Amino acid sequence: MKVMITPTPYTHLSALVYENAVYLTLTDTWEGGSPAMRDIPLNQLSSVGFRAIRVDEKLPNSSSRLVIDVPQGVQVLVKQYNPYSLSQLWQVKESGQLMHYKTKMFLDIPGRAPNPGTYASLIVKPLDDSRHQTQSWNFQDNGYLTCKLPGLAVSPRNGLLHDGSDAVLDMVSKSPPHIRFHKKRPGCGAVLVTTSLDGPTVVIKLLDAVAGERTVYTDTTSRKEEVIRPFQLQVKLLGGLGLSVINHLPEEILYLSMTGLSFDAELADNRTTVVFDLVGFQADNQCREALVPVVIYPVMREGEHTVHFRMIREVRSDGRLVVYQKCRLSSLTSALSSTRFYFSNSFSF
Repeated sequence: MKVMITPTPYTHLSALVYENAVYLTLTDTWEGGSPAMRDIPLNQLSSVGFRAIRVDEKLPNSSSRLVIDVPQGVQVLVKQYNPYSLSQLWQVKESGQLMHYKTKMFLDIPGRAPNPGTYASLIVKPLDDSRHQTQSWNFQDNGYLTCKLPGLAVSPRNGLLHDGSDAVLDMVSKSPPHIRFHKKRPGCGAVLVTTSLDGPTVVIKLLDAVAGERTVYTDTTSRKEEVIRPFQLQVKLLGGLGLSVINHLPEEILYLSMTGLSFDAELADNRTTVVFDLVGFQADNQCREALVPVVIYPVMREGEHTVHFRMIREVRSDGRLVVYQKCRLSSLTSALSSTRFYFSNSFSF
């Protein structure tokens, strides 16, 4: 299953269904299975676990832990549990069919119904709508696995709970063993996908649809170039900013003063704007008996700024990224020279 997820914040997707194969277990042959699992509702079976014991460990009431298996061909048998065998896995379909995981065929019997007082062998067959009565199965509250035919349930032949016994459809009056399904892996077979913000990242969470409070998997994807929400930042230091440079004595040897500092940044989905302005700038020589008290100062007309920088980054509707930037510096006069800078460009790619 492949699902494409766009990492945008606060997204809630519909439940995603995945295959979760099950074992059809004869619970009387599992240690603690018979008393513990009979009273558990079917929608809570995913939380029931089996004690981790050896496959060959003997139990008091049977020769092994038994499951419904199709080891070869189409004949259904009762076999010892093997966690590495695909032939022991089944899928429960929404309409009630039990599909064998390996052969992709469905639990059935050879004929229409067994003769009165007898049993019918269980096999797997291709899906057939005309065999709805023998291909639709129910896990009853009393622990029996039954089809639509009344009075019949799945059982080992002659009621023998042994490895290799034939699985048959026999009369309920013979007290067949209890059969439940147990999922191979935890989970209900469906996950909910949600996204949320955690600082500068988008967190993608996969949650079990039933136990929604438990996080099954969490991953993070950096936002990088994508802007999540409109954002604006404005910083203004109208009174200015001063910086002193001192020596080891300590004595102040240089004082830098900046006035009219402002910074404005605006981020949107497809447009980013950054503006920086510096109105006044001056460097003063603070040494005693300095020949040049003012080292650097701007020469400006009224209304001009010492530094003006503007940058615009925009994603056009056709997908092109366009960047425009402009930087202007006023003339700076110093004891050595006078220089004027001007830089302006625009480009796209």
